[in-house]
Amino acid sequence: TAAVFEDDGRTIRINGVKKWITNAAYADYIVLACRTDMSLPAAVGTTLIIVDMSLPGISVRKIGLGERAAIAGTSYIEFEDVRVPADNIIGGRANLNLGFRQLMHNLNHERLYLSTLCNRLSRVCVEESFKYAVKRKTFGKRLADHDVIKAKLARMATRVEQTQAWMESIVYQLTTMSRAEANENLGDIICGLKAEVGNVYEYCAGETTHIFGGNSLDSRSVGRRIQPLADNTKAYVIPAGATLIMEQQMTKLAMKRHAKL
Repeated sequence: TAAVFEDDGRTIRINGVKKWITNAAYADYIVLACRTDMSLPAAVGTTLIIVDMSLPGISVRKIGLGERAAIAGTSYIEFEDVRVPADNIIGGRANLNLGFRQLMHNLNHERLYLSTLCNRLSRVCVEESFKYAVKRKTFGKRLADHDVIKAKLARMATRVEQTQAWMESIVYQLTTMSRAEANENLGDIICGLKAEVGNVYEYCAGETTHIFGGNSLDSRSVGRRIQPLADNTKAYVIPAGATLIMEQQMTKLAMKRHAKL
């Protein structure tokens, strides 16, 4: 998406498209990342601009993501000669071409938020598996009395508690460090957390379906909490950076920090 200044710099004309934009179908305003200097790489030539979605030239089309994801309003947006005041640049002209840096700083919090969601959903998998395992009987004894089920429950609970402790450690550091310190020192760690919490959620969702068996598919009965969790793992793991991307970014940021030492 490109932005060009007009009217002696008082107006910005925007053209381009954006896809996978959550809540765009309902938004009155959006924060739009635009290329404001095509001669520079995107990392140093992007600006964040507030855009009124009622302006002429904007069209929004919801993306079909299935019944459960419909509420997210995830959409495809087209901008055709959309004109916004230059004053809508976030942070003013002083932040021209600094949009990518602003996005990266905000991603730390977004990734931590999604990590919290994934950890909680993993814990729901553990809770439901324990409750089911002590009620369901096979071969004359409870599922919870089978060694293989005991091992599954133990591994799930252990991994969830480990990521919970890691997450709490990061939150403590975020609340005690200055914003500049957190941006400098926690980016790689948060990427690692996001990757690992996603792995744990996918693991717990998979193990839960093994414990529940066919009942994990029954969304109207005993599997009503498990079936959507197992179906929608990717909807929580991929946003703000999929697992492999997060692992690569963690290493990249760590090496960058190491070079400064």
